[in-house]
Amino acid sequence: MTYKLPLEEGYERGLMDIKLLYRLAKYLRFYKKDLIIVMISLLSVSASLLLIGSVFRNLVDKGLSKDHILSVDKSILYICLLIIILSIASFFRSYFINNVAEKAVNQIRKEAYSNLINYEIEEFEELKIGDIISRLTNDIDQISTLIVNFLSFFI
Repeated sequence: MTYKLPLEEGYERGLMDIKLLYRLAKYLRFYKKDLIIVMISLLSVSASLLLIGSVFRNLVDKGLSKDHILSVDKSILYICLLIIILSIASFFRSYFINNVAEKAVNQIRKEAYSNLINYEIEEFEELKIGDIISRLTNDIDQISTLIVNFLSFFI
């Protein structure tokens, strides 16, 4: 039994990518609460970034005149609060997306190793153990990176 990459078997690249994403979504469905927190955090980050621009606009437009000197203090306070919100939301986004990725990768790792244990001994004579372990480790690390990077941009 030799392992062939999906591309070697003649699959179309785009169709295969979609199938792989659906298979990956199977592992993510258990973490809906964490993913909702990630979405809320991303919305908070986006909103605070947009509001910082709005506060700077008001600071430049109104705050630089002598009549509105108090609005400068208020604008600086708003900017500081928005930066704090941005920092906290970024932390939660990063924490929860990495948490989901680690849990999903742990499930994938357990499933892969339980599948590997069920192989017949004769198959291990043909396959090199070092190659199997290296491929599993590298593939699972790539899946973890995919989850963290793809979900952040996808959501």
